[in-house]
Amino acid sequence: MKAAATRPAVGVMALSMARAACEHALDYAREREQFGRKIGGFQAIVFKLADMKTRIDASRMLAWQTGWMARQDKPFAQAEGSTPAGRPCV
Repeated sequence: MKAAATRPAVGVMALSMARAACEHALDYAREREQFGRKIGGFQAIVFKLADMKTRIDASRMLAWQTGWMARQDKPFAQAEGSTPAGRPCV
């Protein structure tokens, strides 16, 4: 197996950690109170959580694509195999 074919698996592992971190952040936002309100009700927190979820979903789709490409022995002509997790939580 080529080294490039293993890259999607590494990306999926990073993606699973990002999903777990996102779920933990969401649970924390639902529990934590500040100024008499749950912090999940603050617009800035909601935007950060939404951005995190959007990046994770986009990374998930790219991971599916690179996995399919690896199974079909298609070349990673545009470096798809090296970017599946691509900063989902930043």
